[in-house]
Amino acid sequence: MIVDVHHHWLPEAHVRHFERYMGTAEEARRTEDRVTLYRDGLPVFPNIPPEMYDTERQIALMDAAGIGVAVLHTALWPEWCDLAMCREVNDGIAQAVRRYPERLVGLAHVPVGEEGAMRELERAVRDLGFRGVAVNTHVHRLQLPLDARPFWPFWQKVAELDVPVVVHPSALPLEYRMIKDYDLHRTLGRLQDMVAASARLVYSGLFDEFPNLRFIMGHMGGGFYAVAERVLGVYTFHPHNPTSTAGAHLAKLYVDTAPPFWPRTSVSAAVETLGDGNVMLGSDFPIGVSWLDRAVAMIRDMGFAPDITQRIMGDNAAALFKLAGED
Repeated sequence: MIVDVHHHWLPEAHVRHFERYMGTAEEARRTEDRVTLYRDGLPVFPNIPPEMYDTERQIALMDAAGIGVAVLHTALWPEWCDLAMCREVNDGIAQAVRRYPERLVGLAHVPVGEEGAMRELERAVRDLGFRGVAVNTHVHRLQLPLDARPFWPFWQKVAELDVPVVVHPSALPLEYRMIKDYDLHRTLGRLQDMVAASARLVYSGLFDEFPNLRFIMGHMGGGFYAVAERVLGVYTFHPHNPTSTAGAHLAKLYVDTAPPFWPRTSVSAAVETLGDGNVMLGSDFPIGVSWLDRAVAMIRDMGFAPDITQRIMGDNAAALFKLAGED
């Protein structure tokens, strides 16, 4: 079974009426069949096609690519979502999952750190049957990183529910003055945010407090694995550090391979640094509609041993999300 852990879905009503949710200095610019969201004049959520909400089209393209299961995340949209919107998103995902229960996995979308977030998390997991939590690299509405102390009660609840957390890049890093030009806010900024979020999670002590927390860092964790030894080389220098080793905490981070144009050396380095049990296939569909095929081909063409290929393509995700056929 092939599992895509970086697969996007949004309610059709949201896509058709983004303008209702735009804040100051934000706008939605539309072409014939696509929409891009801008903030401060920068394109922050680009090229959203109808496939973002057309579930039947998604399933057909999954079939064509040989992908058995997709894990649904709304990409950057949590930045705009208050509690009411999160409920709409969760109910929409639940409806899609009920139509294709063997093909789609729901993630709980909640306004982390805000009133009602934990109740909605419990509803999504216990009542709707969702198998994970969807967040971005920082909580935009509160301008705080994921490891901020006010969020620890939320992570405690996630740990109690024993579900993984899927982390998508935020639209812009918390600080981005140096990367406003040349489209670097997207190309470099999202990697920067993923690396910072990964490092902060390792250093924060969250995994000492809640040992069963697991985070899937999208976009290969921004390449954090490539600099992990350098960043964590001074791990023991800091008096605020947790008691466990950096390596023990790093083992709680997984990465996905989205979008599907990472070079062979990067994927190999992720497997070497994190282990083949901590790397999973991701496509970033439908930002690129053809990326389902490319995501599968990229891993198949890596030349890994068949058992490693199968773990990356699906077994790792099946175990983490407790899909059918896994204990």
